[in-house]
Amino acid sequence: MNTESFSNIESTKSENLDRELVEIIKNAVVRLDDRITILLVASEVKPVGRVEVEGLESFLFFEKKPQWQGKKSPLEQFYNLGVDHKEDLVNQINELEKLFKKLGLLYFVEWNNNPSKTPVIYYSKYKELLENAKNAKNSKELGLALGYPQSAVEAFQSVGKKNDSTMRSVDLPEEEKAKEFYPFIGFRLSKNNWQEEIQTVQRWSEVLKKNSPELFDEYVEEFKRRKKEYPELH
Repeated sequence: MNTESFSNIESTKSENLDRELVEIIKNAVVRLDDRITILLVASEVKPVGRVEVEGLESFLFFEKKPQWQGKKSPLEQFYNLGVDHKEDLVNQINELEKLFKKLGLLYFVEWNNNPSKTPVIYYSKYKELLENAKNAKNSKELGLALGYPQSAVEAFQSVGKKNDSTMRSVDLPEEEKAKEFYPFIGFRLSKNNWQEEIQTVQRWSEVLKKNSPELFDEYVEEFKRRKKEYPELH
């Protein structure tokens, strides 16, 4: 199944999740942006999601202390001390596996041999779409598998080059930055096709707000906090 086939399937879905499933997602042991992505994949408006596993201890650390400047997370402490962090990672993976099974999502875990990088879990409602992510050979194939607009994915290949054809969301016209979906633009846009690409973000944000106004509002507030701290990036 390719992304075009997924679009045809997605257009027939109601986009509405059972309230019980939404509550399960809201309490998932992952960060806010990951919970939002899980909701979008479960709603079948995003083909595949990915979550970087940081371990339960690290997750709880960040949740309790969102402003942790100057402090080391348990993950960093483990690595700096040379302690095996694998058990903590496995604990979080086990919790996520339970979550995905409740949501009817298929998944696979990608372990990384580099100790400075954590495992990644990819998940989807459809086996074929999950295989696309699993078999991706480069960032372009992975970006398409994750459901980002093709023009944005293609433009992303030019980042760092003289002919860089991407644009940051902060460089959008002011009237676009004033729109409700603006905080949810989480990928590089293309200079030539950003008008179409933001329609994907608008749709994702609408489905999020419909299913969980709470997660929607929480993310907007988090965006405002980041914008206040780093205005040049937002």
